[in-house]
Amino acid sequence: MVDRTSTLVDGIREAGWIQNGTGRSWYTVSMLDVERKYFADNLPSLMARYGGRFIVIKDDTVVGAFATIDEALREGARRFGLQPFLMRLVSETPHEISIPALTLGVLYANPPYAIRRAGNESAGTDRPD
Repeated sequence: MVDRTSTLVDGIREAGWIQNGTGRSWYTVSMLDVERKYFADNLPSLMARYGGRFIVIKDDTVVGAFATIDEALREGARRFGLQPFLMRLVSETPHEISIPALTLGVLYANPPYAIRRAGNESAGTDRPD
């Protein structure tokens, strides 16, 4: 039996108690754990289908395959906004992508104001002056 509390607090995607042979244990699933596991478990079939392309994964689903990292990031942001998603280059050699502006805190992925999409005035208010 699993008692779950779904949340996105401090990088935790899901947490709860699970009944095991010795009693109950607390478990957590960090953000993108499901997507990373899907990528690792399915790499051979992903290589056959999407080799050399960037893919966007949400939960256990490939959302799309793209020729460039820019296209993949643009589509992921368009579809999921501020929700987490995984973007990876499908290759046999893992590639680490670093975005120093995010790492150093120069650019924030979680702004304190609503994000407006081009041509969508109903997404919220502008940043206060």
